[in-house]
Amino acid sequence: LDEVTSEDVCGELDVTVVHDDYKSNSESIDALPVERTSWKRRTCFSSDLEKIEDIADKSRRYALQKGVNFEVYVQDIMQFFGLILLRGNLLVPNENYFWSTEDDVCVSIVFKSMVPYYGHHCSRMFICGKPIRLGQQIWAMTFTSGYSYKLEFYSGVTGKTREPFGTRVIKRIQFTQHLVTQKKYQVYFDNFFASKELLKTVREAKL
Repeated sequence: LDEVTSEDVCGELDVTVVHDDYKSNSESIDALPVERTSWKRRTCFSSDLEKIEDIADKSRRYALQKGVNFEVYVQDIMQFFGLILLRGNLLVPNENYFWSTEDDVCVSIVFKSMVPYYGHHCSRMFICGKPIRLGQQIWAMTFTSGYSYKLEFYSGVTGKTREPFGTRVIKRIQFTQHLVTQKKYQVYFDNFFASKELLKTVREAKL
């Protein structure tokens, strides 16, 4: 190893010699183990609603940082997420068509949905001529925004009854136990459900 003089470098110099025969007189120092980063799920939110509220709050703060007069609320964030989910299933040529009421681009009221399922289960159904022909059928009660409020898996006829079909389905999803009777609701259903008994049930529920 050549000798290094102070003229060869500027400032202080640390020389490290790497050789198999090199032995240090200093005592060995135990190295600390490498600390691994452990990823844990964030548990500061006790409910999904608190997550939405936090997103709305962060959105307002971000708008203030950018100098934009912008207000966003929890309902706005929920509708935005719903629109993102809708865009994954509904294809339209322009985003403005999501709010359109035209017959060729609007979304009709959905009272039942088909979940794709190819396993072996007694509730699996096959309906020819549908976009999803094989799967499990679910009766759905939704808001006007399309958000599912109450779901009920179709498991076939449970017993002999003379009640009309629509009345049986409405009672099975038990909508009267979850809606607030002080508010005025507008319930929509087509001729597939409509019957005198169903209208009587809805009237008794004061909807």
